[in-house]
Amino acid sequence: MLILPVQSRELVKPRGTMKASILFPAFLLVSLSSFASSVSFNTVALQDNGFVSIPLGTGLNPLLITAARNGQQSLSFITYVGPIGSVVFSSTLSLPGSQLSFGPFDFTCQNTNQCGVIFGFQVPPSFHATAGLLSVTINGVTNTYNLQYQTAVPEPTTLTLTGIGFFSILSRRNRSLRSRTGPSGCV
Repeated sequence: MLILPVQSRELVKPRGTMKASILFPAFLLVSLSSFASSVSFNTVALQDNGFVSIPLGTGLNPLLITAARNGQQSLSFITYVGPIGSVVFSSTLSLPGSQLSFGPFDFTCQNTNQCGVIFGFQVPPSFHATAGLLSVTINGVTNTYNLQYQTAVPEPTTLTLTGIGFFSILSRRNRSLRSRTGPSGCV
């Protein structure tokens, strides 16, 4: 094994390099910690059984149609968040006369692209546009979204056809009962 002596002047760094080498890691640490604390996410409303996504955001005030589930009217949403590791999630829907909350709960986003949180609220039926405010909080960062909702109202033609269908079923049943009993009502 051959060891060559190193001259001392090769180990001496030029002036100012040491300061720069200390400042750069410090700057990098501060910028990474501020980047990690900033959370970006977006929320959409789910319509037509989740097949249609309605964007929510600044300047938007979409009219959402409720979905009937188990006899109750509900609104469903999904929030997409980037791969940030540990997540604490909560949301609140403020409506006239009520405030509905979901969470907080925590989970770990391990997907390399993004994670999604699907959530919903049971809302009272409203046959006119009703204003609401959705607040979504992830890791202490809150976004608020204006929205309106309305319960779907069947159109008059549908109601008429349904009524005619019930009437024809009842009249046919009544006719078959009369034919069995005879004109006097006796068997």
